[in-house]
Amino acid sequence: MHSSRRRQIAFLTLALLWLVWGLPAAAAAPEGKKLFPVCQEGKYGYIDRAGRMVIPPRFAWAGDFAGGLAAVRPEKKGLWGFIDETGALVIPARYDLVRDFAEGLAAAEINGKYGFVDRLGAMLIQPQFKEVGDFSQGLAAVKVDGRWGYSDRSGKLAIPPQFDEAGAFSEGLADISLNGKTGYIDARGNQVIPPKFFFGGRFSEGLAPVMVEKGFGFIDKTGRLVIPPRFHWAGPFAEGRAQVQRNRKFGYIDRTGKEVISLRFDQAEAFSEGLAAVAVQEGWGFINTQGRMVIPPSRLKVLDPREPKAQPPPRFSGGLARVEMEPYWGFIDSRGTMVIQTQFDNAFPFSEGLAVVAKDGWWGYLDKTGRLAIPPRFDSAMAFSDGLGRVLLKERWGYVNHSGKLVIPHRFSWADDFSEGLAAVEMDGKYGFIDQSGKVVIAPQYRLARQFSEGLAVVYPDRDVCGFIDRRGKMVIPPHFPYAGNFKEGLAPVKVKDEAGYKSGFIDKKGILVIRLPFDEVNAFVSDRAQFRQGSKFGFMDKKGEVVIPPQFEQVKDFAEGLAYAWVGGKYGYLDLEGKWAIPREFSMQEDGVPSNFSGGLALVKVDDRYGFLDRRGKMAIAPQFDDAKDFAEGLAPVATGSRVAVIDKTGKVVFQLPATKVSPRVD
Repeated sequence: MHSSRRRQIAFLTLALLWLVWGLPAAAAAPEGKKLFPVCQEGKYGYIDRAGRMVIPPRFAWAGDFAGGLAAVRPEKKGLWGFIDETGALVIPARYDLVRDFAEGLAAAEINGKYGFVDRLGAMLIQPQFKEVGDFSQGLAAVKVDGRWGYSDRSGKLAIPPQFDEAGAFSEGLADISLNGKTGYIDARGNQVIPPKFFFGGRFSEGLAPVMVEKGFGFIDKTGRLVIPPRFHWAGPFAEGRAQVQRNRKFGYIDRTGKEVISLRFDQAEAFSEGLAAVAVQEGWGFINTQGRMVIPPSRLKVLDPREPKAQPPPRFSGGLARVEMEPYWGFIDSRGTMVIQTQFDNAFPFSEGLAVVAKDGWWGYLDKTGRLAIPPRFDSAMAFSDGLGRVLLKERWGYVNHSGKLVIPHRFSWADDFSEGLAAVEMDGKYGFIDQSGKVVIAPQYRLARQFSEGLAVVYPDRDVCGFIDRRGKMVIPPHFPYAGNFKEGLAPVKVKDEAGYKSGFIDKKGILVIRLPFDEVNAFVSDRAQFRQGSKFGFMDKKGEVVIPPQFEQVKDFAEGLAYAWVGGKYGYLDLEGKWAIPREFSMQEDGVPSNFSGGLALVKVDDRYGFLDRRGKMAIAPQFDDAKDFAEGLAPVATGSRVAVIDKTGKVVFQLPATKVSPRVD
């Protein structure tokens, strides 16, 4: 529930329970992601899973990525916006406050009122609410005239304001409060379980923790108390286990109420990715679902840049937990190995014959023989593009050529890869373009600029709309789109606004809207197919605007080599252009949450916690045997086994091997 009054009541209640029963302090955990916020000298930037500084520290505050975007505040007392994973401010900093994206929408506050923006920056629901919750299962709790109800994605009040408090929907039900008691409603607003509990948590795995006079127990979706109230506190189920507390000690129960992990811990957190953080006298450690301590207690602390003095317990997300382990800080994997710290070696895919590598905290480039072609001497380095590699030194970007010569000095606060001979750069807070000699060919004048594609580039002038310029800097398609993507196959996805609100579509190179669509989001065309999102499901359409693969998937990627990854029901496989399963849906998510598309006839897959490579027939071309691996590029792929990183060819043969590292290497 989301009102300030309830937060105050909840805080006092939790404080009282702590004094009486020893209730643990709640701690929010970041969701799975590929980039992690870090702070250096009071500025925030982002590192990747290998510890490489991908987005240099330049923000006064930076949040976690959600749905490919992260909330940032460029200035200490400034407004909020969102960046993408390149660091580009794709949604301008113009909001007083924002929340993370959920189901494609994020709450944004302007002048004391909340509305909702989509991932393209369009304000789909105008600011009108004093308080709001996040969207969940198509609805968001909103406060109107002192009462809580629920809005749908169009901004229409689907459930009229009538409750004292209102929580998020989970498994079809939402907790609501009336006259000091908690009950549950369905998506139509019907009271499925009447308000009768002192406290009610969200439903998870079919059960919800509730508080009655005798203590905490669990109810099913009929409201029946199926696990008796014999605990002093209880949390929601996660991965078949729920935290419970009695007499100041914590343990876990299963869905039958059986205490499967004895109540012996000083504190305990929810399970995530098979592990849960628990506190004993020696410190924090991690147990598995059987209760075995798989990562022994040690001085572990979460690094939370938002609350530097607060140290909530660690939790795994995206295969990693952000911790402090003296004398290092960084991220541990599920084996307890510090995989991102102050000393590490890594290897990355090849591009134009060179691969980015790190040694002793510095970045350089390796050639295909394993030789250090460009010795590590940069704070960060990116893959080569159009003959140049983007490198960072002392918070300024420049470019090197294949011999390692710095051909464009470090003078940009941000710089993009070269594309079609030009690169977008940021100077004094404005974006322009340079050529491969470093000469400014389009003066810095835009609030944001993207790469050139098919001769045109998206730019945002000082207004909140974008247009397209050509290579001479001429505005060939005037800026009137809230969002526009790059041109591919002659068309560019855009967002347009009419009397009915915001709609997606595609324009041609004259700026004419040739395809108008009712979908929430669309991507650029690849192989005559464009992915789109309708609600929370993804599908594909053709260039006529016709749906050729209906929206039914929880996640998809663009087609590559005639196949596209698609995920549904916890497993993924590969679709052909007609939407048929060319490779059956039988693979689990990789650690970073983003499975691989085909590259060079092979796709990276994870089977039984080991990485291998699949061919287009669905046959395992290189058996799963690696602790970590990356896609093939230019016929080679980096892989890691134990403490060694190697580069293999498409037969699986080791072409060369890198020296053993002091910590478990990452190749992602």
